[in-house]
Amino acid sequence: EMKPETDTTAQTYEYGLQLSNVTFASTMKFGDRVVDGSWSWKTPSEKLSSIPVSTHDIVFTPKDLVGYDIVTVSVNVKVKKKTVQVPTVTTSLVYTGAKQTSGLKAVTGVYTVSDAGGTNAGTYEATLTLVSPEFYKWSTTDEASVKVSYSIGLGTATVSGTASCGGISYGQRLR
Repeated sequence: EMKPETDTTAQTYEYGLQLSNVTFASTMKFGDRVVDGSWSWKTPSEKLSSIPVSTHDIVFTPKDLVGYDIVTVSVNVKVKKKTVQVPTVTTSLVYTGAKQTSGLKAVTGVYTVSDAGGTNAGTYEATLTLVSPEFYKWSTTDEASVKVSYSIGLGTATVSGTASCGGISYGQRLR
C-alpha cells in the first residue's frame, strides 16, 4: 500500500495566496521504501480560501507508472489573515476655494474609503474600512477601520492689476 507523508503545516501562509506559491514537504512510501516521483498541486491556480486552515489536493506522480499509481491526497495548509498596508496621501493639497479630498481609492473586495474632504486649509481624515476583516488585517492595527490624515495647506495670494495713486497734496487730510 502506498502511504503519503506530507507536511504543509510547517509554515503559515496569507489568505488569498495562490497554491503555486505554497511549498510543502512530502514523500511517498510503499511499505518502508520511498517511491521516486513528484508532487504538485491538483489546482495550482486555486487560492487559499479559509482561515485558519485551507484544505487542498496534492497529486503524487511516480516515476514508474507501470508499478505505481498516481495518488491524490488532501492536505491542510495553515492560513493567516492577509496584511494590508495602510495607504498614505501623496498629493500636496493647497487651498483653492473648492472642496478637496484625499484622493485615496477603495480596493475592491479589500477596503472602502469614506472621505468627506474639506474646503478650507486644515487637517482632515479619510476612514478606510476592511470589507472582510475575517480575512484581512491592517498593517498598523487589528481594528477593522483606520483613519488616514491629510492636510489642505494655505493658498498663495496673488495681486493683479496696476497700483496707482490719485493726486494728493502735501498736508492734505486723507479720508
